[in-house]
Amino acid sequence: MNTRKKWQSRVFSLAIALALSLSLVGGATVSADPDTEWWEEWQPEVNGPDWVIAPNSAIYDFAADPDGDIIYAVGMGIEDHRLYGDEMWEDPVSRLWKTEDGAITWSDITDELPDEFLDAGEDLLHVAIAPDNSDMVFVATQTEVYGSDEAGDDFGDSDLDDELAGTILCLAVSCEADDDYTIAVGTDAGNIWRLVTGGFLGGAWKMIGGYDAGVADYPGWDDSDVDGLFPSMTTTAVTSVALSHKFDSDDTILAITTDGVATYLQTGRLGNVDQWNAIAGSAFPDAVEIVDAPPLWIAAPPDWPRDVVVGGATGIALSADYDGRKGNLRYSWIYVDYDDPDLGEIGRVFQIDNSDVDYAGIPC
Repeated sequence: MNTRKKWQSRVFSLAIALALSLSLVGGATVSADPDTEWWEEWQPEVNGPDWVIAPNSAIYDFAADPDGDIIYAVGMGIEDHRLYGDEMWEDPVSRLWKTEDGAITWSDITDELPDEFLDAGEDLLHVAIAPDNSDMVFVATQTEVYGSDEAGDDFGDSDLDDELAGTILCLAVSCEADDDYTIAVGTDAGNIWRLVTGGFLGGAWKMIGGYDAGVADYPGWDDSDVDGLFPSMTTTAVTSVALSHKFDSDDTILAITTDGVATYLQTGRLGNVDQWNAIAGSAFPDAVEIVDAPPLWIAAPPDWPRDVVVGGATGIALSADYDGRKGNLRYSWIYVDYDDPDLGEIGRVFQIDNSDVDYAGIPC
């Protein structure tokens, strides 16, 4: 499958994306110029080998630490994008970039990825860092996750592609909990996979939501009964995942899912037994219908195995005091790009208070 086709319509301006991200995570004011107090569109000057992320670069995803100083970004170095001095790339090339000074200067750290990635020629589509430790950084292609616990100086292969069915659509990393970190991915096969690692990508991937051989084995998933055999809807894709800021104490995971008809927020509690929605505990609601439409999809051409969700069609942001154990602190903001019968293709932001859904902004 050509991932560039899939993601082409969801590429964002780096300046706009960074402004939005840093406004959500808080912290000190950060800009392209340290003396600038307000966000403004900024593009790097043409200055030889320091011209790493240049105008017209395609940024697929990025992740920032809470202070906004350390930021990782994945994307494509496209035609006429100068990466090293006077050398010009004729074709798009997947890259991983890093800044440690709030986007003033950038480094290309793609070569720190394993040889398996560099030899395969895959595209990097997702990046995430642990919210309490920016040294823990993970990137994902359509089929594999690579991780570093050395601030991107060296990456290892997590071997997810040995287990995975479907294509990775989203990636999230938790804060530290009992010396471990949880990495979660959602797929276009309707599943969620989890890796718990305390060392350099130790541990094994485990499916924690979705369907195995057509059966939902995860209590509460899709509002199914306790045995997970009779779901009220059948997830066809998991388009976003998020882990609570208090994951070390509430073990809460959130997922945006679709059954091809509507878009839902499902919430789970991870532990010895992974449970979802109302079965997970008294503070947990049933799966919440966000909008009576699926996220935007791309019809599959003949050489693709299935229709695909447009990259970045949904997203999750949690309030700073979000706590999965308390219904009155279960605030989240969700955006969904979808096809409205009256307005056409639009994007909306929704505020979800436990199970109550409200519009948080005008469609755009």
